[in-house]
Amino acid sequence: MGDYVEKYKCGSCRYFEYAGRYEKGYCSWYRTYYHADEECNHWEQKENMESSGGCFFTSACCTYKGLPDDCEELTIMRNFRDTKLQKTEWGKKCIELYYREAPLILQRIERHSQREQIFEKIYSEIRQIVKLVKTEMDQEAVIRYLLMVMEADINSRENTIQK
Repeated sequence: MGDYVEKYKCGSCRYFEYAGRYEKGYCSWYRTYYHADEECNHWEQKENMESSGGCFFTSACCTYKGLPDDCEELTIMRNFRDTKLQKTEWGKKCIELYYREAPLILQRIERHSQREQIFEKIYSEIRQIVKLVKTEMDQEAVIRYLLMVMEADINSRENTIQK
């Protein structure tokens, strides 16, 4: 996944293979290497760029739990992002930050020795956030989600997860 998930940049093209924040990734279309933030002349959208995707943590947890792509958690979180967050400047900034950092955090979690425990902890938190969204406690939901991402980042870098 690209460092910056921005349309028409290499990092968001379906042919781009992310190699690291400061490394050039491989473009399988042109068969050469580019930085994620370079303009893409043959850009094609990745499957996770629009409302059917982009909920990296929720998608990863739901996949881990064996839940379908249209489960309650994903449906509510995608709708919240598309109908509430996208409509505010601070919401757009949160999404931009999340799209930049979440793929990197998930890569570390996937390699972590306590991967299952981390996903269980994240999924439990997502369930609480979904409850907040359903009761229209939008700011609380965003704050809790950002804190969850920060905690997951910390846990993905440590040998043991924090309680």
